Amino acid sequence: MARLLVKEINRRMEETEAALGIDRVKPFELYVCRGQRQARLPLFCPKYLEPILAGGDFAEARHLVLKKCLKMYCREFTGAGKTDLLKVIDPWSLVRGNGPSRYVDELYPAPVPYDESDGAFLSRMIEGIRPLLPTDRLQAPDFLAPGQVLKELTEFVTVEAGLGPVVARQLVEEVIALRNICSAACAPRS
Repeated sequence: MARLLVKEINRRMEETEAALGIDRVKPFELYVCRGQRQARLPLFCPKYLEPILAGGDFAEARHLVLKKCLKMYCREFTGAGKTDLLKVIDPWSLVRGNGPSRYVDELYPAPVPYDESDGAFLSRMIEGIRPLLPTDRLQAPDFLAPGQVLKELTEFVTVEAGLGPVVARQLVEEVIALRNICSAACAPRS
């Protein structure tokens, strides 16, 4: 039931946003905006898995990601190169191997036994961090949808899920809010 509701809400929101000219970043895309220029970098697509599924290794798949992202990045940010792209999508690769030792040399050769004091220390540290919820991290969360769409989706949920109109409306608003948080709207192209 949940899958049906989310699928319908997404379909209707995509139709409505397309009519309004709202373009959202899709899952597994990275939206990069610098001044008036913007790029959407596909960090994952099924094609990237082909080398791995054919028996290759991750390096081949990584090469495909870099090739595709570099093409799109350079198209939008003229004069940019591979290093500029790596600063955005994989900064660690630019410093890897430049330190006093390699990462693999620092790994313990055998598991370290569990120490109760380590667990207590980590618990205190995590409690002290208290990360904010995604909705609290956004400066201006996008929770809204056109009134007619909310009304139609609420009626759909009421009929399909058998929920009352108040609960159905709340469910629709929550799904739309989550959808909008997870796929930010891109800046309009000038």
